[in-house]
Order: sequence, then structure tokens, then C-alpha cells
Amino acid sequence: MQGYWVDISAITFFVVEWTVYAFTLERTAYGRDSLSARMHIYREVWIRNLLDRETRMVDMQIMASLQNGTAFFASSSLIAIGGGLALLRATGDALAVLGALPIDLSPSPALWEIK
Repeated sequence: MQGYWVDISAITFFVVEWTVYAFTLERTAYGRDSLSARMHIYREVWIRNLLDRETRMVDMQIMASLQNGTAFFASSSLIAIGGGLALLRATGDALAVLGALPIDLSPSPALWEIK
């Protein structure tokens, strides 16, 4: 169990930080006055005004840029998933690199694939 203290502390840190982040955004004024909350209000007003007037080129350009941002996120996510799958195939190589480090981080191949 002594070799897993890094994993346990990393998971504990992640859970604590995620809880603090969620609490901050959901229950405090920081979340209600955040940039995302303000942008949501501006987008809602913009869309309501868009429905009341004739279609304009500026609106089309904004919609196109919003769609491009979503496409960029999707392609970046696919690259990350592909990298993760490639890392699963190279378990032996990854363990060899970890074994060369000066600290003892040598998990079993099954534990590496679970991570």
C-alpha cells in the first residue's frame, strides 16, 4: 500500500478541488457574477433581438464562428481520445519511462491501464 500514496493523494486533491470549485460556482456570488453567467445573459438578449428583426450578415458571421468553435472543441477532443488510446497500446514503453525516473513510480501494467 505504500507505493500508492501518490495515487491516493492525487485523487484526494482532485476530489477536494472539484468540490471547492463546484461549491464556489453554485453557491456564491462568484458563480452568479462570473464571465460565463454574464455571457449567458448577453447571448439570451442577443438571440431574442435576433428573432425580432430581419436576418443580418453580422448575425450569420457570429453564428458561423460559434459553430467553428464547437468544431474545434470536437476535433481537439478526438485528438485527446486518440492519444489516450495510443497510450493504452504502449503500456510497456510507458512503464519503462517511469522506471527510468529517479523516484519509484512503477505501477503494475493493470494499474497503469486503469489510470
